Amino acid sequence: MVIHKLTLGVFAANCYIIETAQKNALLIDAGAEPERILRFLKENELRAKILTFTHGHFDHIGAASAIKDASGAKTMLPKEDRFLFLNPGSGGDIFPSYDGYRGEEPDILLSDGDEIVLDEVCLTVLHTPGHTPGSCLLCGNGFAFTGDTLFAGSIGRTDFIGGDTGAMRSSLQKIKGIKENIRILPGHGPESTLAQEMQSNPYLAF
Repeated sequence: MVIHKLTLGVFAANCYIIETAQKNALLIDAGAEPERILRFLKENELRAKILTFTHGHFDHIGAASAIKDASGAKTMLPKEDRFLFLNPGSGGDIFPSYDGYRGEEPDILLSDGDEIVLDEVCLTVLHTPGHTPGSCLLCGNGFAFTGDTLFAGSIGRTDFIGGDTGAMRSSLQKIKGIKENIRILPGHGPESTLAQEMQSNPYLAF
C-alpha cells in the first residue's frame, strides 16, 4: 500500500490516493481538478475503484462526478452529509457550484464504525461531527485521514451551515481517546502525528 497526496483547487484541499498492491486505487476527498487526478492515475497505471469522502463540502467532492464517469468508481459518503453531496451549494456562499459536478446519490452511505475495504486496505469510519454533521475520520493501520476535523495545529471551522461547536468539542474528545500515535493526514495543510497535536494543538489542550 502506498499513499499519494495531490493538493488541488483554489482552497488547496488535499486529495489522497491509496495505491494497493493490485494497482487499484481508493481516493479520499477528490475535490477539484479531475483532469489532474485522472492523469495521475493513468501515469501510475492505477484503476480507481472507490471514491470516498471525509465530509460533503464542495472543495472535497467537486471532482467526484468526473472521476466516477471516467472510471466507474463507487462513491461512499457519510450519511449525515448526503444533503451536501446532493446540493453542493448548500454549504454556504463560500462553496460555489462546480460546472463538472452533478449532485447525485452516493452509491453507499457510511455510518460510524463502517469499514471501507479494497484489496489489502481497510479504513474504519470514525464519526466526528462539528465541521459538518457527517464529518468523519477514515482510520487505517497507523494513520487517519482527518478531513477538516483536525489539522496540524488547528481544527476545522464550525460556522458554516451544519457546523456545531459543541459537536466539534465532543469529536475532539473522541480523537483524544485514540491511544496509538497515528499519522494525521488532514484535508488541508501538512501532515502531523496525534502525539504532536496532543502536545502543541491548542484545541486539544482541554
